[in-house]
Amino acid sequence: MKQYTLFFVLLCSLFNVHFAYGQSRFNFPDGFHKRTFSFEVINNLIVVPIKINGTEFNFILDSGVNNTILFNSDLISNFDFKNKKSINLKGFSNVASIKAFQVEADLFEIDRLKSYNHELLILAEENLKFSQRMGTQIDGI
Repeated sequence: MKQYTLFFVLLCSLFNVHFAYGQSRFNFPDGFHKRTFSFEVINNLIVVPIKINGTEFNFILDSGVNNTILFNSDLISNFDFKNKKSINLKGFSNVASIKAFQVEADLFEIDRLKSYNHELLILAEENLKFSQRMGTQIDGI
């Protein structure tokens, strides 16, 4: 009897699938399911204008990144982000970890696409220096 009960519970759990998303979802206006927006190509990288809580930034578009990363640590004091938490990021190498802040932006916009309570990682120090290498202001990925 226990075997049948266990089998039934496992079978039910297989059909009870919950979808998980790595980032918060974007809301499409007017009921559309796709959207076009303008961008620039700089040094073979796609640079997209993005608004975070109403302030415009330039981001490199990277479809493989897990989290939205912002390089400008001055924003921690300029904005009132929700759920601010200090974390340490470490890569595969033996390089020391990088201090970052995990925050939630109230509104994250790409053209007319909107994402509410969007999770961001803000690096405490700008070690990457993308702006100097690209020749234009780059605020994040």
